[in-house]
Amino acid sequence: GNKVTITCRNGDSVDYYEESDYISNYSNNTGKDYPPDRYYYYKNGYSGYISLQRTENNGYYESKEVSKEFLRIQDNTRTDYYDSNGNFLLTDYSLGSPDHPSMHVDEDGYKGDIPKHSHETIQERTRYNNPDGSYQFVTSWRAYYIGTLTKTEITWHDDYTGYYSGYVYGDTIYYYAYNVTINYVTNTSPSVNIISPTQDMIFSETSSSFVPVIAVSDPEGDILTCKVFIDSETSPRDTKTISNTQSTQNVSFNALNLGSFSQGTHTMKFTVKDSEITQQATINFKVDKTAPTLGSVNITSTKDAITVTGSATDNMAMHELPYRYYAGSNDSSWKTSSSHTFANLSPNTLYQVKFVARDKVGHSSKKDQNVYTKALKPVISVGNANETSLVVSFSENNPSGTQYLVSCGSKYVNAQGKLTSTPVWITPQGKSATVSGLSPNTDYTFTVKAKNGDGIETEASDAKSGRTLAMPPQILDFPETKQKSIKIVWSAIPNATAYDIEVDGLVINNGVSNTYTHSGLQPETSHTYRVRVKNAGGTGNWSALYSKSTLMDNPGLPVNIKSSFTKTEVTLTWDAALKASGYEVEVDGVVQDNGSSRSYTHYSLNPESTHAYRVRAKNSGGYSNWSEYIRVTTLPNPPIPPNQISTIITKNSIQIEWQPNIKADRYEIEVDGFIYNNGAATKYLHKELVPLTTHNYRIRGVNAGGTGEWS
Repeated sequence: GNKVTITCRNGDSVDYYEESDYISNYSNNTGKDYPPDRYYYYKNGYSGYISLQRTENNGYYESKEVSKEFLRIQDNTRTDYYDSNGNFLLTDYSLGSPDHPSMHVDEDGYKGDIPKHSHETIQERTRYNNPDGSYQFVTSWRAYYIGTLTKTEITWHDDYTGYYSGYVYGDTIYYYAYNVTINYVTNTSPSVNIISPTQDMIFSETSSSFVPVIAVSDPEGDILTCKVFIDSETSPRDTKTISNTQSTQNVSFNALNLGSFSQGTHTMKFTVKDSEITQQATINFKVDKTAPTLGSVNITSTKDAITVTGSATDNMAMHELPYRYYAGSNDSSWKTSSSHTFANLSPNTLYQVKFVARDKVGHSSKKDQNVYTKALKPVISVGNANETSLVVSFSENNPSGTQYLVSCGSKYVNAQGKLTSTPVWITPQGKSATVSGLSPNTDYTFTVKAKNGDGIETEASDAKSGRTLAMPPQILDFPETKQKSIKIVWSAIPNATAYDIEVDGLVINNGVSNTYTHSGLQPETSHTYRVRVKNAGGTGNWSALYSKSTLMDNPGLPVNIKSSFTKTEVTLTWDAALKASGYEVEVDGVVQDNGSSRSYTHYSLNPESTHAYRVRAKNSGGYSNWSEYIRVTTLPNPPIPPNQISTIITKNSIQIEWQPNIKADRYEIEVDGFIYNNGAATKYLHKELVPLTTHNYRIRGVNAGGTGEWS
């Protein structure tokens, strides 16, 4: 601390001495490492190895708060019980209660409750029947719990100190004799403190204009010369001259391009000198030009979450908030945790997932990976039945473009909606797939799987069934048609739950009967009919439209019936009956169809035979009543010639007499060539004759059958 001027003259060497010193109980702190057996001592001009005598471990416990984010999933099932009469009995929850707003976690020292984040239904309300007639409804849902818990970690740190003893040696001292003149004045050393950089401060290759700053002062207020050096440089990077140093002055040097230095640790040295004394201060800084090295990075996904776990190391130091996570537009921001979960994501959606790690100066390394969230388990329904097709609809929230495997028994639905034996993943349009080429009135059961863009499949959906529509009846029969009613019959369709019949445009539910009678109608009116079938799949298509008319009113009674006859024939005639299209004649008890003719001739009869007749009219509506009976007897054969003819002769007359013929209605007598009608008399008197004259006579009978032979 003194300003000294020394003048030496006439000096001669008179002796020398090699200095040594015994170092006892010298402490050397080695921290976590155990002290070595020997320690090289170099201090105050003395140096040499000294030996370890004893050790102390002043270790300590360090307490540190650490956090971890937890994701837990818990399913809960509600069961409502009913007896066989449909009376509600009780409700039971698999977790004891309907809702749990939080979940307790006790894992690896983390203890506490995390809140429920969201939930979803995994089984819609489903009925299960028991053999005794009782039943229950079961509903299941899944809750997601997400939260961060903190625990205190206590870590032991060794802190070793070794104590050494032994001899060390200094320089050889030569003794001279001088005439010395000493002049001195008091001079206090200047002081220097480094403000910037700080110890082990890290710089990157972009640190091109760093300004070093020191604080200097001198009690005497001397002008100070301040210099800055890097590593082992002998020429300063910059020099500053500072006055008014009795109070502390901050000295800012010209900006330095520290990024131009090599990777690693460097030393920055500052010297401060007044007119005689130089003080110096050094500090280490580091240059980091490399990005952190990524460790393992693991990315997993669920149907609505992506979890990223990663780590990184740096050859200098990591940032205080070293990690950042991205999933699409979702950004975690910088954080200390080496794991992050993005929740509430969309199912089967491609996210560009990125894990970023940065070091102290902002160098970053990243890993990018495209990851799909898993697809939701399909929730399906089967409906919109047609005769040869069914529609399988998907109601879960998988996005458009999701691929599905639609199974039907041992078959699969292809992109054209046909059943095939080869599994085919299809992308339905509009959340449904139409399955065609099916058999009418047939049950089909479907299950569906979905897969995400990474090809990860879901479990199969619950099985759902549907029935195709029944074909309509192919033929409608009309077995009974009357003036005021029409009966319609069709073939029964298996598994039909009901039939609709459209009667003159009005649709009627006919239940399960395949017969319908349309009554209360008017004669000669036309009506239309068609039928469709209902089954478990719905209402089918209409059959062909049939037209049917009621019958006409019965025709009128035939009147003015007349007969004519001969020995072997009888002919009937009558007037036309109202609305008659034809006639029938009952002949001696046998009904004969006479077509539309209004006359009838009964042939090949025996003479003098009696016959009974009656007539009725007919049309499409039926028959009229029978007319009254008409009985007709055919004509007899002509009479045989009379016999037993006798005469009574006088001179002026001749009387002829013959035996009566019961079949003769009258007689004709030929008298001398002239024929006379003698009526029914069996005598004829030919008078006023000339005596002795000859006369010729013959007789024949006449009846309705004709004129008999002459006698």
